[in-house]
Amino acid sequence: MQPSLKDKLDAIVIEKQKTDRSWSLNSEIETRLEESLMEKRALASYTDGELIDELIRRFGRDAFVIQVVKKET
Repeated sequence: MQPSLKDKLDAIVIEKQKTDRSWSLNSEIETRLEESLMEKRALASYTDGELIDELIRRFGRDAFVIQVVKKET
């Protein structure tokens, strides 16, 4: 594994261990592999709330900013 990739995964594991002391690098790798092999739902099938939840799950709460703007009708 490339050192830069391992460093990124280690940082994620350290964060997850704050709430789950049993979490390990192996747990993180297995979870990510399973997720990548699972069939993903089409984005169009998500409700707005489900889509936001999925984005947070995939990328983390601090990875993006969501701006809600009322659409003119």
